[in-house]
Amino acid sequence: MSITILKDLFNNFFSLEKSFFLNVKIGLSEPKTIVLNYWKGFRKYYFSPLKFFTIASLFLLINYFISNDFLGLAVTSNISSHFAILLLNITILTILSFLIYFKFKKNIFEHLILNIYNVSLWTILFVPISIILSLSAKNNGIAEFF
Repeated sequence: MSITILKDLFNNFFSLEKSFFLNVKIGLSEPKTIVLNYWKGFRKYYFSPLKFFTIASLFLLINYFISNDFLGLAVTSNISSHFAILLLNITILTILSFLIYFKFKKNIFEHLILNIYNVSLWTILFVPISIILSLSAKNNGIAEFF
């Protein structure tokens, strides 16, 4: 019974008709498309901002247990500070984009959605890079490049 509930929850949360990799590809190639379609109500075709943020948080959690650094910078804090920094980035970027793009007449929640997608996408992209760099040799040219 409890296995069935967990399976249904997992299937509903990570529904198969919405490919994670397709969302990342569209987020990189046409970031405006995801946000504008979400604002317009076309929410069936893309991950919601909460799902995207949850995946980014899982990537941070994986990075926390695998490595003590992020893109070459030593991180000796606990996991809650990683999430606090993620939330702080989203909050600051939301306020700044709301103030800068005030003339477009988007409310603060629309800017919040935009920045959740933005910060989550970049977290999803850079955490694997950070893990690869931390597992590679310290004198590697790739690690020095980043």
